[in-house]
Amino acid sequence: MIRIHDEASIYTAAAADIKHALKYVTRKGVRSSLIMSDSRSVLESIRNIKHPTKTHPIILDIHNELNKLRKAEVNIKFHRVKGYVRIQPNIVADHLAKESIHSSVISDTVLPAVDLITVMKHGLLKQE
Repeated sequence: MIRIHDEASIYTAAAADIKHALKYVTRKGVRSSLIMSDSRSVLESIRNIKHPTKTHPIILDIHNELNKLRKAEVNIKFHRVKGYVRIQPNIVADHLAKESIHSSVISDTVLPAVDLITVMKHGLLKQE
């Protein structure tokens, strides 16, 4: 069980989940996969990169992985699900996420600057 850094934003965590799912597809040699997420903003970002220099680094990683998979003729589809919907895959994902809180193994996902800036701002506000 792996957990993401405590300082990661919800957006970063959702993007990291999708990135890990794509890595799993690659590692296991899956030929077709449906990846479900309740993060509309992450899914929209994956669909529409307008300014690569301003794009979240994990979204860029996802695009790179998707390009590799497409070249290998792997079919990847994304589907947005509503959060807290009582469908079995969502229930399992929520359970695993809650269990990972207690894991001492932290993801190798690098926190983007925007998350670190937010952490620093909160730290400065607490000092005032």
